[in-house]
Amino acid sequence: MTNNPQQQHDEIGPFTYRDARRLLVLIVLLIAAWILLRSLVPVLLLFGIVILLAMVLNPVVVWLERRRIPRPVSVA
Repeated sequence: MTNNPQQQHDEIGPFTYRDARRLLVLIVLLIAAWILLRSLVPVLLLFGIVILLAMVLNPVVVWLERRRIPRPVSVA
């Protein structure tokens, strides 16, 4: 590394077709990920609600198990 501005510019290098192609692929992948995430929102929301419901009801099921009620009956 030197303090010469011309040498610093040479180290960075120009924007090449390879760089443009990589940038284009990155943009396409980000758009595809966004579309995939948008399409999965209903499923992810459903899983989130189910997990929250299971966490909220687990203490009740454990309490019923302590009173010798089988877990399948407690859950139902």
